[in-house]
Amino acid sequence: MRLAATGRGRANHTVGSGGAKGEDATIGGMRRRFLRLCVVLLPLLATVVTTALAVLLFGVVSGEEFTPDTFSRRSYHYVELPWLRIPLSPVRRREHRSELEQLLVDQQYVAVSGPPYRWDLVLAQRGGTMWREGDARILCIYLDARDPYDSLYWLDWTRANPALARLFWPQIASLARRELYLYMPELFVLAQTATDPEQFRQDIDRTVQERLRP
Repeated sequence: MRLAATGRGRANHTVGSGGAKGEDATIGGMRRRFLRLCVVLLPLLATVVTTALAVLLFGVVSGEEFTPDTFSRRSYHYVELPWLRIPLSPVRRREHRSELEQLLVDQQYVAVSGPPYRWDLVLAQRGGTMWREGDARILCIYLDARDPYDSLYWLDWTRANPALARLFWPQIASLARRELYLYMPELFVLAQTATDPEQFRQDIDRTVQERLRP
């Protein structure tokens, strides 16, 4: 009877050991599969996170353009994949005028024709950093200029000098349509000191003719 009991005990011990080894093998297999999965997924996750950060920091493109056809501006922005410059979003644009630009159009200081035929670059930014500047920025800097009281300088000048403004702004618009923004600063300097309309007209005509002379 003791021998039989001992035999049964050994048999039970053998069965128990085999079950434990099987469980260990199963757990070990799961661990290996998990590690292999991590090896595959972690680099992929790192790539996704790095790309997302790059898009957030460097992928936002924005800027502003000016059209001499309607004397208005438009801002734009979109998202792209940095370095490859692959667009990730559509370009969104918004057309607008400043108070001065609206006055020039409403009071017919400049002639407008629409829809706009040409848009000239003012500036473009990538990731919040200046990327490109266009010649049209020269004009926009003057249009946005403010005096020490934070008023638009050329808006106040136009209202205070309507006779001079009738001579001045058409010339500015004409130069803009010919993309001759580089010649504008001299005219703005003349306008700041002008008092007599006839003399101002002569000074403007002479300056423009000298710059356009071959």
